[in-house]
Amino acid sequence: MPTDPYFVWNVTSWSMGAHDHDPRNKHPMFHTKLIVYPGYKHGLDSSHASLVYYPFDSYQSQIIAFAQDATTNKSVPLVLNSATALFPTSSSGFKIKTDNLSEKPDYLKDMKPGHRVINVLVTIECSALVIVYCLVITFTFWLVTLMSSLIMIATVVFGFRQRNEIVVIPAGTVFAFTQLRSSMPGATEGLGDILDFAGILPCLILLSISAVTMVGIYLFADPDHPSRRSFTWSELENALHHYIQPIWITAQEWVRRARFRIMTAGRILRAPHNVEILLTDIAHENQA
Repeated sequence: MPTDPYFVWNVTSWSMGAHDHDPRNKHPMFHTKLIVYPGYKHGLDSSHASLVYYPFDSYQSQIIAFAQDATTNKSVPLVLNSATALFPTSSSGFKIKTDNLSEKPDYLKDMKPGHRVINVLVTIECSALVIVYCLVITFTFWLVTLMSSLIMIATVVFGFRQRNEIVVIPAGTVFAFTQLRSSMPGATEGLGDILDFAGILPCLILLSISAVTMVGIYLFADPDHPSRRSFTWSELENALHHYIQPIWITAQEWVRRARFRIMTAGRILRAPHNVEILLTDIAHENQA
């Protein structure tokens, strides 16, 4: 237990001031350091106190304060009237939650009269606005990636006509994603959180494949050549039917062969019928 006080307050001098009842009067303030530690909600293995879990990371800190009279060394009860943010949440994107443990009945039951202390559990986590923004950005990554992949498939695989301006979109999107990801408040400088593994990293892989394929098609053909078919729903349906029909026929053939082999195996493993053999009295026939 510390013996030197962090803060000494002359209550008599402050209360006897000229503006002791003025709410604008300057209250005494002091600063101290808080240790932030992981918050375990459901066991030791479920702590989210790491930037890997951004924007769902959560940290905790605990404030314990007690007071003594400097003349008598007797304990002075402390009561927490309000708990405000430790730093501005509007600019930092964090949300502060305080749980006053010293006001709970179980805690007060163990405290002696006149020995009340302040025991507050502080939880620091990203605000709901930051979480929604990060999820919307990740969802946008996937929408743009899927659209670029569909354009690549329609142009390269099915051979549809495509304008040259659209062909270069996947290459430019690869660099735009990294800039958009850096706009997430509080995100790490490098890639490595759960949103990166669920969003930007697989999207960058698909976009890189689409960019290389769309640029490489110029080595063999012109995507905007008039001889290529225009992209319409009827043409897309015919192209899908052309590719899906052989697959469907092959699948039906495999199913037919599998059924035939199952029936053949069932006949082989089936138990044979019992054959009755009539026995005759050979000794009686010899005597006759």
